[in-house]
Order: sequence, then structure tokens, then C-alpha cells
Amino acid sequence: MKKKAPKVGQASNRKGGPYQQKEQALWQSILDKEGKKNHLAIFTNTETGKVRYFWQDNKGNLLPPKEGALQEFTIPEFDTVKSTFADGLKALKGNK
Repeated sequence: MKKKAPKVGQASNRKGGPYQQKEQALWQSILDKEGKKNHLAIFTNTETGKVRYFWQDNKGNLLPPKEGALQEFTIPEFDTVKSTFADGLKALKGNK
């Protein structure tokens, strides 16, 4: 990605569009960690809108939460979001 640094923000015909500075930073962070990464496991209760998430290492072991880190939340206005999404899916089915 170092070779791509001069291309940040320049017009490009690549599928992802022009290279962005945040993309450069992401790849640099991956290089800094020698390619070792963690996984984010997300569980959403589709009845209540409660979301729980956990970081896992590359072997699937849960990592301890960082101090003060939020590990669960409820999607705001979940019933509205759920019904809007359901209506959108119904509309898509009707157009086929």
C-alpha cells in the first residue's frame, strides 16, 4: 500500500473508487500487527433488538472487554426499524 500512497484521492477506475487515507491507515495497522487480527462476533435478538458483541482472537477465544467498553445495547426504535425493513422486503418480493 505504500506504493499506493500517492494515489490517495486521485481519480481511479478501480472497483472501490479512489484510494482513501483511512484505507491506507487500515492497511498500515494490519502491517503493524503483522497480519494478526481479531474477529468481531455479533449476536442480535430479532425479537427484542438487543445486540451483544464480543471480540475473538484468531482461534475463536473470547477476549476480555476493554475497560468501559460497551458490550451490548438495544437498537433504538427497534420496532420501527424492524417493520420498515419488513415492508421493504415485501415490496421487493412484489416487484419480481
